[in-house]
Amino acid sequence: MRYVPICDGLLIDSGSPVSPACSGTWLLNIDAAGIPGAFDISTLDPVACLSAFSSGFVIVGSVLLVGLAVAMVLDAIRGDRRD
Repeated sequence: MRYVPICDGLLIDSGSPVSPACSGTWLLNIDAAGIPGAFDISTLDPVACLSAFSSGFVIVGSVLLVGLAVAMVLDAIRGDRRD
């Protein structure tokens, strides 16, 4: 069984890098079994991560290509009149 310290009042930042102060009392007897543990990168699915990463590139690339195409069309409409 795991426990988590919880302040039943307000947390007061005393400027100390060690710990904040509590305006009420600290409660230490709360079961924290439902709170997940530390993050472990080995639990990630590599296929899901790769698909999310590549879909981000597709979104950015498609917006970039549409912007370049619009710029080329506008340049063609405007034309180069440097005569």
